[in-house]
Amino acid sequence: PPPPGVNRREWIKKYSQEAAEADAKSQAAQPKAESALAESFSNLSRMKAAATAIKKDPALWRSVGLAGVYNVPGFAGADVEAKIESLKAKTAFSALQAMREASKTGGALGSITEKELSLLESHIAALNTKQSAGAFRKSLDDLIKYVDGAENRLKAGFKSTYPGVKIPDFEVPASTQIPTGAVDW
Repeated sequence: PPPPGVNRREWIKKYSQEAAEADAKSQAAQPKAESALAESFSNLSRMKAAATAIKKDPALWRSVGLAGVYNVPGFAGADVEAKIESLKAKTAFSALQAMREASKTGGALGSITEKELSLLESHIAALNTKQSAGAFRKSLDDLIKYVDGAENRLKAGFKSTYPGVKIPDFEVPASTQIPTGAVDW
């Protein structure tokens, strides 16, 4: 109902016009939001696939803890170590992108130092190779749970903004999935 002393017809007209303008803005922003959602799901899916592949890799034990100190280039342990470094970069840039998107201007962070980048790598899960294989697998599980939760939060946010729009199932194409298992030399 309109506030006291306000013409009901004028108030309804103004309210309807404001609602129609807000709806038009929301509809205009929908393609961009769908594209951002697809990109986010793609990045999260790749991160989850990488974490799962590392977790299942039979050579993981050669890359963490004391055994990780003696990785020989060209062998399975070094291969897993490279995958871990790639996963660390994915988590750091995911955290960095989230902070940039949370900033109104997108550039509030400025340049990032190596120390800050290292902290961002640990933001989601502790992926330090000095841990035991069991502790490292637990960290990978934490990362996978984080990704699942992030996907659910993204879906919920999109549904609340665009209630009538069906969210497509975002699958990582087979060509971008990381193969599991490695030759253990």
